[in-house]
Amino acid sequence: MRTHTLTDASAGPLACVALVAAGLLLALTASPASAADERGPSRQRDGGFSIRVQQTPEMVPIDIGYLREEVRGPQPASRLDIEPENAGIAGAEMGIKENNAGGRFVGHLYALDVETASSPEDAVAALEKLYESGHNYIVVDASATTLLKLSDWAKDKDVLLFNIRAEDVSLRQQDCRANIMHVVPDRYMLADALAQYLVKMDWTDWLVVHGSTDADIAYRDAVERAAERFGGNIVASANMSTCRAGAGMGSAPSRPRSRTRKRTSAAASSRARITM
Repeated sequence: MRTHTLTDASAGPLACVALVAAGLLLALTASPASAADERGPSRQRDGGFSIRVQQTPEMVPIDIGYLREEVRGPQPASRLDIEPENAGIAGAEMGIKENNAGGRFVGHLYALDVETASSPEDAVAALEKLYESGHNYIVVDASATTLLKLSDWAKDKDVLLFNIRAEDVSLRQQDCRANIMHVVPDRYMLADALAQYLVKMDWTDWLVVHGSTDADIAYRDAVERAAERFGGNIVASANMSTCRAGAGMGSAPSRPRSRTRKRTSAAASSRARITM
């Protein structure tokens, strides 16, 4: 804290008024003299006043770890849907830059350190490396299985994990962990949001086209659940591989779906295709 003394020996009336106004504004942000100034009370000259100027706060480093599990999944149907190699990491780097733009005013300096892994075991080793280097906040871009293994390793440590990939519903139910915060919504949330929008638009007849992976089947089940909750009507459900083989669009779901909305005529109905 530096103390500056200004006098009115050579200042005109308008300059004095401006200085007084500036002094009042700075006084609102000045720290108490008893706690901030170890050099004792400032001495004023006759006819002057003192202004305390708050110095820039000392920067406190906040290191954030980013742990990404590299998993090879099925190729998307379109080249436009191919995931970039730095997906997730690029967004985290942008967030770090934006946080540092404002963090300097409160004394925070953010840094991002990235670790990659090809298996759950490698991910645990990468987490241990980040923790030993002083990282307590870890962004986890990994599957649910790997995320739970990381949670088990960190359960007795000062580590907080942020889930940004795993959409498994079980992570918020039977597999809920105190050291995991979920950023990504689960499949129930995603399907419920989609169903409410479709029903709001009066697109209540749905054709569901799904894949064959465990994630595809889980999301299909979430869509069927959402249809029951919000009044959607699944007119047919087809496996994408079956459609490619030319075997038709498949059949309606095995268990009947209830309809909660009545339409006055067939012409008033709208249809939507849900592809996963």
